[in-house]
Amino acid sequence: MITIDDMEEMDGLSDFTGSVLRLDVDTDFCHVPYSIPQSNPHFNSTNQPPEIFAHGLHNPGSSFLESEPSLLEFKPFSNGPLVGGFIYRGCQSERLYGSYVFGDRNGNFLTLQQSPMTKQWQEKPLCLGNSGSCRGFFSGHILGFGEDELGEIYILASTKSMTQSHNGKLYKIVDPKRALVPEECKRTALPAQILTSECSRHCRNGHCTPTGKCCCNQGWEGEFCRTAKCDPACRHGGVCIRPNKCLCKKGYLGAQCEQVDRNIRRVTRAGILDQIIDMTSYLLDLTSYIV
Repeated sequence: MITIDDMEEMDGLSDFTGSVLRLDVDTDFCHVPYSIPQSNPHFNSTNQPPEIFAHGLHNPGSSFLESEPSLLEFKPFSNGPLVGGFIYRGCQSERLYGSYVFGDRNGNFLTLQQSPMTKQWQEKPLCLGNSGSCRGFFSGHILGFGEDELGEIYILASTKSMTQSHNGKLYKIVDPKRALVPEECKRTALPAQILTSECSRHCRNGHCTPTGKCCCNQGWEGEFCRTAKCDPACRHGGVCIRPNKCLCKKGYLGAQCEQVDRNIRRVTRAGILDQIIDMTSYLLDLTSYIV
């Protein structure tokens, strides 16, 4: 017997498998990372995720590009999903320059190289490691590719099965036949430039949304989360300086400055009495001097 849950598991509704998601990440909402466009087909659904735009797809990438002719029909080594990469523009490997480097989830690496004569793209295996093996180099899975400012390519891979806890490594593609850093590759990389905005400069007790709104952490409020909140509020003129932390005026104590510091009052009264006695003595001395 097939239940509703089984059907949802098969068509991907329960975990987004085989689905195309449509989200709005440019949102001002502080407590959710994205909003759902109202035009999504399941926006008002109570039993299907509203993030889903389309589901039941086997190869969604090609489904939305039916009008575009394909450059190449891939011949993968395995049935693992392909992981997109980058066109190599680095300096460490001369033979890879201009090649599109990518792979599949099972640890196989491939390159696409365009023939200068025919302009056709050719698929070739990329052999890595000391053994020169062209397949199954990683025991885990390829998660993704990265590129630095000098055009060198990096590989993010897991060392275990995806069903186990994540534990991975970051690799860099280098040519073993050349020095680790050839002389002509020793270029000075520009320092990373921090993208700043009014929100990022002033939002010290929260985080900025993509649209530049400062979302406050718990215990802070205001346009740039600079005003601390005390609950209950500070009393007797106390000032809230940190979440639930009051700075009390002289003469008051307690978490909300609700207590009167009687020691301070006694010291104050004693000081006034001393001043009166001193003044009386001075007048007496002055009177006796005049007499």
